[in-house]
Amino acid sequence: MSKYKIQIVEINLEANPQTAQGIIFRGTEEVQFNAQVLMWAGTPRWKVVEEGGVAVAVEQSQFSQGERMAIARWLKTVAGNPALVGQSSQSGSGSSGGSSASSSKLKELEAQNEALQAQLTSMQALLQQLVEQGQEEKPKRSSKKK
Repeated sequence: MSKYKIQIVEINLEANPQTAQGIIFRGTEEVQFNAQVLMWAGTPRWKVVEEGGVAVAVEQSQFSQGERMAIARWLKTVAGNPALVGQSSQSGSGSSGGSSASSSKLKELEAQNEALQAQLTSMQALLQQLVEQGQEEKPKRSSKKK
């Protein structure tokens, strides 16, 4: 869940570059923003665009670095699941993969854990049997002296 409350109002994944409009909430103030996917360091990234439709340096931006990062993160999530358009980044719906995917993964991991616990118990019992057999079969030392 994001520290910032962000809502994507519209996202266009068909355009080149992809674009979006949204709102970031600062207490009771609602600040609108535009964003688009720009190539940055060789990879496409969501960037808040301001003056004349271009991304500006943090020092000239009306958004803090944290706000810009949170907006980009929420845009990436919404682009992966457009059903989140109109929902708040604080609604808890933005988990990557969704709750049903994480729930099924959790169940899978729990089943694997149970199987491993059973194997461990079985191996411990087998080891204990081997130790006991080894103690029973120890050769007796001869007391003959020459």
